[in-house]
Parts: sequence; structure tokens; C-alpha cells
Amino acid sequence: MNKPVYLTLCCALLFAGCSQWTETIELKGHTRGINTITFSPDGTKVVTTSWDDTLRIWDAESGKEMHLFKGHSIWYTAVAVSPDGKRLATTSKDRIVRIWDVESGTELHQLKYKDSSACPTFSPDGTKVIVVCGDETAFIWDTESGELLQTLDWTADWSSSRVVFLGASFSPDGTKVVKADGGRIVRIWDVETGEELQTLPHQNIDVPQTSAAIFLPCGTKIATGSTDNIVRIWDAETGKELQRMEGHTDAIWSIASLPDGERIATSSPDGTARIWNIQSGKELHQFQARRFFNNHSISVNAASFSSDGKRFVVGGKVWDVDSGKALQTLWKPFTYLQTAAISPDGKKVAMGYSNGTARIRTLE
Repeated sequence: MNKPVYLTLCCALLFAGCSQWTETIELKGHTRGINTITFSPDGTKVVTTSWDDTLRIWDAESGKEMHLFKGHSIWYTAVAVSPDGKRLATTSKDRIVRIWDVESGTELHQLKYKDSSACPTFSPDGTKVIVVCGDETAFIWDTESGELLQTLDWTADWSSSRVVFLGASFSPDGTKVVKADGGRIVRIWDVETGEELQTLPHQNIDVPQTSAAIFLPCGTKIATGSTDNIVRIWDAETGKELQRMEGHTDAIWSIASLPDGERIATSSPDGTARIWNIQSGKELHQFQARRFFNNHSISVNAASFSSDGKRFVVGGKVWDVDSGKALQTLWKPFTYLQTAAISPDGKKVAMGYSNGTARIRTLE
């Protein structure tokens, strides 16, 4: 799923034993703050969006700007890169989804929606994109033709304080989609027919809001998070709850699966990200980080991890997943770090700042 990730946490100076930077490349062009940054799947490019209403693609080796995208009339709210790295899907406050060709920098399709809040996600084969909106609708489009394939509607069982959770997760084979509706229910749809296949009800919760839901790599299980601070594992076919993971002291805001399919990462406004074993439900590591800027909380997503699952970026630091140790601190006082991502090979970190600067740094 994919919303801007604000990794803006109050951290100390580099501590002894951490990795050091061996090279720094500056990406110059944006005139206002960077709100998203991510690597392409092959690690050769970096994608940035900014409050200056532009999206730019950079060469990750040289730092050279490759393309400048100016299609949206107002700032970008989210960007997704297709699994093969050939296309981008972007959303904006202008209520248009745009599909772009990465190599040529040309716009391929404009897809209109009604709500100003939306988040795009590509299917595993890149042939479809789902856009979840804040008005209780989601749309699935064909990325080749731009044809609207499905419109998914739901009515959430909202609590007294409504929070809209954008984003959806395709199953590994691309035939199903799961979405947390923001109420008590997590819904699974058939992509081909638009039929609702299964609902996963969170019962007896004082604050009944489901805040995250993803398919796990096996395709038969789903992980969800909710505002009762609990992570749950479900059987996607039967809707049976298989496992509970308790430890967070605040709502679960995001969930990501590690590449091995045996572990998941979660984050919460309690100031921590945690790694869990799916089978045992045991917490393996806890990563401490305290928020400080505009009250934003840390978030984890697939782009935060190296492709081998050994390193990830969250809380303004680069972490070793197996040991739970910090390898590098990204944030220092007065550097205004807004967002960061790690390259698929785990050797580089891209960072975006509130002054419009972006940097790519190589780890030792």
C-alpha cells in the first residue's frame, strides 16, 4: 500500500560500532520538501515526490535526474512502482490516478476518482492497479488499457472517531485483494468478479477499527492490525483466527511481510517497530524510536526492507533485522529528514529532506 512514510524521529548522534557512509550523492532539483522517496525494484533508480508538485526519477549511481513529471495540478499524495520497475502509479489531490512509463517519462493513462485521498497498489504482475479512496470505495484498473475492471464498495462499521485507512494488498497470485475497512471488518475480494469472498470480523474490541491488512507470501494467510494494539493472523479461506501477537501499547498502523514469509514487521504510534514470528506469535525484536515532528508516527512497508530481508529503515535508523541492532543513524538535529528508503541490495539509503534536498548514501 502505499502512503508517504515520515521517518522523522529524534535520534542521538552516531554511536560506536555503527556502519559509516562511504559515498554521498546529492539529488538537486526539487524546490520544496520531499514527501516520498523510494528505490526502483532493481535498485538502479530513485523516485521522489515533493510539495513542489513534481515527481522526479534519478539515476541511483550518478544522481542525475532522468525524468521530471508535472502532470498533476497539485501535490502528489502517493506513488507506487510496478514490480518490474517499468511503470509508476501516482495519486494527487486533483483526484486523478496517473500511470507513467518510467523509461520514457510519458503519461500512459489518466484514471479519475471522486475522493481526494487515495493510495495506489500494483498487482504482483503489474497488469492491474487498485486505488483505495477515503469514501469507502476502491477501483481496479487494467494498466495496459486503462480500462476500469472493478469498483469495490463497502460500508464500514465506524466507531465514534472515524479514521480512514487507505491501501490494499493483492494476494501473491494476484487473484484476490484484502482491505481493512476502518471498522471491525477486513474484507477479501475476487479481483476478476469483484465478489466479496470473505470477511474477517474483529469482535469485542472497545475501539473497533482495523488499521492494516496484508496477504502473507504463502497466499493462504492474512495479517491484520487494529486499534486494540493486537496483530492477528487469519486463514484467508475459512476466516478463522490462527494467531495473536500482543506487545504494542498503541494501535497497529502498518504491517509488512519479510521476504522469508516467516516473519512480519509492524509499527505503532507507541514509538516502536517490531519483528514477529508468524507461526509462534513470538516477538523477535523491538526497535525503539520516538516521534517528534508534527506528531507523525513511524511506519513500515515493503519498500523499507532490502530484498533479502536483512536490513530495513525505520525510525530514522538502518537496522540489522536478525540481530535487532542499529547499523546507522540517519537523523541528526537540524537535518530535517522527512522520508527514507533502503535499496533492494541493502547497500544504499535514499533520504529526502524538508528543504527539497535528497541524498543517496552508500553503507560500508
